[in-house]
Amino acid sequence: MKTVNVYEPPKLVRNEFTMWKQRMKDFLNIFDAALWSSIRDGPHVPKMNLTHDENMKRIDVDEKARAILAMALSDDIYRGLLHCKSAKELWDSLCEEYEESPDVLANRAQLLIQQYEMFGYVSGESMTQQFERFVSLVSELKFRGVIYDNECLVNKFMRSLPDRWSTYTMVIRESKDLTKMTLTQLHGLLETYELELNKDKKISQGSTQVDDDTPSPQTFILFEENLLFEDLEQFHPDDLEEMDLKYQMAMLNLRRKRFIERTGRDIVGNLTSEYIKSRATCCKCQKIGHFARECKSPVAKPR
Repeated sequence: MKTVNVYEPPKLVRNEFTMWKQRMKDFLNIFDAALWSSIRDGPHVPKMNLTHDENMKRIDVDEKARAILAMALSDDIYRGLLHCKSAKELWDSLCEEYEESPDVLANRAQLLIQQYEMFGYVSGESMTQQFERFVSLVSELKFRGVIYDNECLVNKFMRSLPDRWSTYTMVIRESKDLTKMTLTQLHGLLETYELELNKDKKISQGSTQVDDDTPSPQTFILFEENLLFEDLEQFHPDDLEEMDLKYQMAMLNLRRKRFIERTGRDIVGNLTSEYIKSRATCCKCQKIGHFARECKSPVAKPR
């Protein structure tokens, strides 16, 4: 595991100056606010009304501020700034060279907005991993001055989840006040639900592999057991039908598992007429594989 030295200033990475600039301000203020003052206002000019020790102390702060800035730069960046004699001169040179222009900042903000609008699930990632990506994107948007209200963010993230979450997110919309819900609260609800899903998967893995997109009956019981009849009247008929269809799919999956356990045969392929015929016994010749109307046997055997 990589260890982090809290006394080491953050390293400047090209194309990430805006983030580094804020982190460097925070780093300097943690140790001594006078360090940032030296960078912002320039080196101390000795004054007659201060004692020699006081003047030397402030000059020492200037040297320390410049040294900390220099430690935050890679060799190739610092090599071109050796001429800077003070922390302020070094800081101003960095801002002039690496700080983005207003046009570039506006373009970056526009790109982030497009990423937000197109945000979606990436195959193979968990809900929490998807949530962490979303929160990071929202944080960067806020840093660029683009702010969405909580209800918009909550709805956006729920819409970005895979289809297997649709029923549960529908229940959240109907049962919770989204205007008062934060992203953290939403993540807590989804994480609890995901734990239940993972528990059901572990139970089912002992017999056969279950399709990840097919919820188990226990999944529906998880949030249906607290619903009353008058609650169901508040759902749109199409939403209720979707819930019913998904429940029936879950029950069919359960029947399939029990059938495999009982017979040792899995259900594969489509149920075609050829498949049905292959299981039929002709009532004329008592042979398997065709119907009586198709039988070519000249003599009918008694049943």
